[in-house]
Amino acid sequence: MSSRATNPTGSRQLQDDDSGDAGDEQQDAAEQTQAEAEREPVELSLDTIFEILKNQRRRYVLKYLREATGTVQLNELADQVAAWENDKAVGLVSSNERKRVYVGLYQCHLTKMDDSGVIDFDQYRGTIEVRPAIDRLYEYLDFGEETEEEPEPAWDRYYTGIAVGGLALALAGLAIPTVPLGLLGFLLATVLAVAVVGVTAASTLQAQDLSLDAVPAQFVADDEA
Repeated sequence: MSSRATNPTGSRQLQDDDSGDAGDEQQDAAEQTQAEAEREPVELSLDTIFEILKNQRRRYVLKYLREATGTVQLNELADQVAAWENDKAVGLVSSNERKRVYVGLYQCHLTKMDDSGVIDFDQYRGTIEVRPAIDRLYEYLDFGEETEEEPEPAWDRYYTGIAVGGLALALAGLAIPTVPLGLLGFLLATVLAVAVVGVTAASTLQAQDLSLDAVPAQFVADDEA
């Protein structure tokens, strides 16, 4: 009668290998699920929007991210933000100015934006990727994009024409003896008053900036939080 030798050690090793493979697959699946959940759009509350937009440096970050494509490097972002803050070209930014912005972005601003769900900030690699929720912030910002606008009516010429026409009417009335002088004076004064008020109102409207500010007033604050 023949006997078959067994190797319990080898059997346990195979079981351990199978268990290890199953554990790796579960871990990969969990990481994939977590990654997909993180990429889902985040609904931003008004408080969160205010918290992000109230800071000028974070608004500069949004401006840069909107103009950039793909993954953004923190070094390049810090260079440009420092240039905007100091009103100079990127090449003229000093090392201290650049370092101050870099540290602020790294330690505070990008972390806050990442926690809010509008970007993915990898502190180890120094990279930033935008998330869909960032579009909600763009709605409150005016990036100065040129758009084709309809020509504004020339109100000053319009009311000047009224004044000239009224004056001509008054002069014509003087040539007609049957028209009382008091009535002519009243008509002339009325026409001139309308013209003056109209030109003043038109000039005031043209002097105003009717476009939205870069950030609505309720989102602006002086603190650097």
